[in-house]
Amino acid sequence: MGGSTHTEAKQGQKRFAAETSRQPPPSGIGRLFATVGRGHSGQSANGTSRLRGRLPAVIVLFVGIGLTAAAFHVTRDLFRSVVEQEFDRQASHYVLALHKATDRHLELVNMAAGLSSDPNPVDSLSNPVDSRSNPVDSRWDFYRFAKDRLAYYPGFQALGWVPIVPESEREAYIRRAEADGLRGFAFTEITGTSAVVPAAKRRHHLPLYFLDPYKGNEGLLGLDLASIPGIRAALQRTNRDGRLHVVEWKDPRGQDYQNGKSLLLVQPVFAADAALGSEEITGPEGYIVGMVRLDLLFGTTLREFTTPAWLDTYLYSDNGGISDELVHVEPSVLRTGDMPAPADEEIDAGFA
Repeated sequence: MGGSTHTEAKQGQKRFAAETSRQPPPSGIGRLFATVGRGHSGQSANGTSRLRGRLPAVIVLFVGIGLTAAAFHVTRDLFRSVVEQEFDRQASHYVLALHKATDRHLELVNMAAGLSSDPNPVDSLSNPVDSRSNPVDSRWDFYRFAKDRLAYYPGFQALGWVPIVPESEREAYIRRAEADGLRGFAFTEITGTSAVVPAAKRRHHLPLYFLDPYKGNEGLLGLDLASIPGIRAALQRTNRDGRLHVVEWKDPRGQDYQNGKSLLLVQPVFAADAALGSEEITGPEGYIVGMVRLDLLFGTTLREFTTPAWLDTYLYSDNGGISDELVHVEPSVLRTGDMPAPADEEIDAGFA
């Protein structure tokens, strides 16, 4: 009996296995999961194989892109550096030329003052000249001195002699000017409305007594600079140190010039026989003054360069960061409209 039971159990297991093997495949969700599972496994293996095959090409592609970008940035920075260096080189030439041109104009005022103070003046070629060559001895000596030199100093609007005239000598100076052919000469001042009126009485007058060139400056001849507080203060400052001073000059006639400002160069002239440091010196006899128009000075200097036709030039005064003030603009040859003002950051970068 035991063997019979064992035999029947084995036959039952075989029938269950056979029935199980004859069961239909799973339908619905079961079939879906089975399919997806088999498909994912196969695609993953194939994709990995293909990716491994393409990996060297992908690496080469990205390395190539990286090297190209790096080369671009290096080349761009190198080009920018070369351009900036060339710009700085040209700008340094401009700055040097402007410094030299400015110094030459200062030297002319110093020369005139030196000849006026020297009892035995010499000309610019160090050849002795007649004592009457003292530029302030007469109007004609001053005219000859200025005429021979101003052609080489294009920035000057005018060169002048300003004597210190006590009120008691005012009429004598007027008669002397009329004797030189200046009919109607007078000490004048200009009101706030640009009207020319006789100068008020004051202890000392500071008239523009000699002025060259005469043409274009007729209205300034005889102008009492003592009537202009800022200029009077500047002249008085030179009395203390005897040095040349530079102050901003605004034409009291209200004339505006094309680009920028004008300066007044002031150099005191002491008596020819006065010894420096002597306690007997109470002050100068007068002042050599030079009226410099920055548009003439800088414009003429910059035009001597082969400046690119598209280059606009802005000149700022560098006051140590206190205030960077625009003093002159020189438009390019191609400029037809107004020049745009640079941004503050561009100005700051220029002084960095």
